[in-house]
Amino acid sequence: MAQSFYQAAAALPAELSDPLSRLDPEFVRDVTEIRLRTFGPVMLRKPQGVFFLNGRGVLTSELSDAKKMSEALMNDCFHALCGYSVHSAQPQINQGYLTLSGGHRVGVCGTMKQMPDQSYFVQEIAGINIRIARNAMCELPRFLADAPREGILIAGEPASGKTTLLRSLVRWWARTCCVSVVDERQELFPAGQMRPLDCDVFSGYPKHIGMQHALRAFSPQVLVCDEIGAKEDAQAVCSAVNAGVCVVASVHAADLDGLYKREPIRMLLETGAFTKAVFLKGRASPGQVRDIYDLDVHSESAGRRMPPDAGRSRRNNACTAAEIQTGAARTNGGLPAQPWRNAQPAPWPDRRDAAARRTSSRYGVSAGV
Repeated sequence: MAQSFYQAAAALPAELSDPLSRLDPEFVRDVTEIRLRTFGPVMLRKPQGVFFLNGRGVLTSELSDAKKMSEALMNDCFHALCGYSVHSAQPQINQGYLTLSGGHRVGVCGTMKQMPDQSYFVQEIAGINIRIARNAMCELPRFLADAPREGILIAGEPASGKTTLLRSLVRWWARTCCVSVVDERQELFPAGQMRPLDCDVFSGYPKHIGMQHALRAFSPQVLVCDEIGAKEDAQAVCSAVNAGVCVVASVHAADLDGLYKREPIRMLLETGAFTKAVFLKGRASPGQVRDIYDLDVHSESAGRRMPPDAGRSRRNNACTAAEIQTGAARTNGGLPAQPWRNAQPAPWPDRRDAAARRTSSRYGVSAGV
């Protein structure tokens, strides 16, 4: 785990990378972010709180002792993270982030200027946030262990472990079926990282292009992508579902209300492209399932919720992180194929009932998508 931190820190100029590389491995193993702000401190974020780097390269919890970032050092950091080629990194910068080797995502903010050709350029860099990517695996609930036959949405707030859960699912499912992954941000399976055997990764492809290529030439049974939300993403998902492929994707939403407040996602859900929404617990428990909702517009239980462990004991979970890594397999153990249907349902908000029971074609593309 510490190696991921050192790899991300090595992309910074020597003035920062040298002291960061000397930090105790036990300390940095759970650092989640390196935050830099112009005239602000060098900040390391951990689950326990934030820590600062002082001018001597030593950690401190006192803000008054923290090393401050000058404008010149911020610009040096920005150029280093761009691989000293801002022009080649510009398409990613225009989306608000960079992806480093190893899948570490770098958020960039500053002053954006529009160029004569209608493109945008970020200058006067004000903030940089490096999110440390780790090739971690998480335990999978029983109902996610078998390769899905219908669409699933993985939902959660930022940093709740959506990518970690998707990566674990792909590694597990690829043992029994053909999986294609459209990894637009190059975070699920970064270059140089070992990939599952029966898995094809379209790295850096825009979702609509990657999905088209997968459908045309790779015959996927399951198509996985990270962070849908734009209208173009919804159209690409609908096209894949209409071609008979099961789509599993992640989305930013803390609860069902948040999911339906996002217009492209709401319109997509009404087509029946996704029949289950899996909500994660949050930052404190990344990758762990909190709730499961039935979104099937033709199901009597549409919109109802169940605890992820209902109907089964924790010891009967389908697979642990270690089993995903080593390839150990488990059988279904005689449990029903859809254990969530045995749970005592909670009522869905009334204002959702009408939307959930619309009689639109199950996989028809909504006019609004």
